[in-house]
Amino acid sequence: MIIRKYYAAVSNILNPAENLYLIEFDTFEECIQYKPGQFLHLSIDKNYTGIDQWPESRCFSIFPSENPGKISIVYSVKGNYTMNMRDSLTIGSYVWIKLPYGNLFTEVQNKQDCVFIAGGTGISPFMSLFCHSTFYTYLNPSIYLGLKSSKYDIYSTMIKNAFEKNKIPLENYLLYHEDNEGLLNINEIFAKHGQNKDYFISGPPEMILKFVSLLRNNKVDDKYIHFDKWD
Repeated sequence: MIIRKYYAAVSNILNPAENLYLIEFDTFEECIQYKPGQFLHLSIDKNYTGIDQWPESRCFSIFPSENPGKISIVYSVKGNYTMNMRDSLTIGSYVWIKLPYGNLFTEVQNKQDCVFIAGGTGISPFMSLFCHSTFYTYLNPSIYLGLKSSKYDIYSTMIKNAFEKNKIPLENYLLYHEDNEGLLNINEIFAKHGQNKDYFISGPPEMILKFVSLLRNNKVDDKYIHFDKWD
């Protein structure tokens, strides 16, 4: 798939909870080509002309959009770059986007009983799969999602709709709120699913490192462990 640059306008901004934002960009194209689980590079550099060397940017997983000509991302404000995004981007602002990148789901061999584990906005690459027409090929998946609180849950309706559409039991979707149920426990998840399942992990870097390490310590082969590798 060819990497392309788009000069895009911010067409919508939602701020459903503190420091949580969903932004939609209009690329002025009829259709944007990308695969589930892929990500983009976003630059808010106002001096970039599209010809010079690619400026400072950040990677964001592509969040599903109902409009084929638009691209969405979800992000939380955690550092200087996302603080600048929060403070400078308004509806009508122009940005540069480069996509698509990544192969999170393209090399999956066994789609039976896959385990998806996400923390916070790390659910984004999974959402683009759950809302895609190919999700039906994943048989009996389980999803574990950890959020700070119920205020940050902008995902459950979409996930449950995808489950119902693909006849997946709703009990396979387990939602944990940190302020009530505590943090996701990878040892408990492993104890339920075992060694020979494909584990997809997405979330803060420290969570990914911890969960991958614990799976490896439990003798899960690397071929069963999948997570985004952003270069």
